Amino acid sequence: MDWGEDVEQAAIRELKEETGLSVTRIERLVGVYSNPERDPRMHSVCIVVAAQVEGTVTIKDVLEVETVQDFAIADIPFDQLAHDHCKQLQDYLAGKVTLA
Repeated sequence: MDWGEDVEQAAIRELKEETGLSVTRIERLVGVYSNPERDPRMHSVCIVVAAQVEGTVTIKDVLEVETVQDFAIADIPFDQLAHDHCKQLQDYLAGKVTLA
């Protein structure tokens, strides 16, 4: 999140920078993830929203993103995801709103 941004603006900007996709509608809050152990590099807070998007996947920020790939739900490699992204996806799929 950049100084002066609200969460919605940051989510829209980050998605565009990291995937090239544009948000057409933010649907709901999935959760706020703040466990100090969630990222071994630093203590970070992640706010996850579900959104409708459009566009073609294109990595814009090669310093932050190595690859982007989409999966059918049945094919998501849950055991290979970084940080707490497995929990985030499980919360989304279960329709939960999580504060963790």
